[in-house]
Amino acid sequence: MLSYDVGKTWSKRAYSLNGTGEYARSIVLEDDTIVTVHDGVGQGDKENLCILRWKALPREEVEKHGFFTPTGVETGL
Repeated sequence: MLSYDVGKTWSKRAYSLNGTGEYARSIVLEDDTIVTVHDGVGQGDKENLCILRWKALPREEVEKHGFFTPTGVETGL
């Protein structure tokens, strides 16, 4: 899911980067690319660490499917 306002609202549609992995963490770099690291579950019989560098869809594209505002959740910011 994508947020363009530091977690106040989230895309109603979930986007999959590569269909595997469970425990992911992401950071946004200065050039607006995102680096995601995840556990690589489903990548064969070994434990892997997967690193993906990607760009989020433009807000206008994501907006076509709508956003929602979570209730009862603190953003911690």
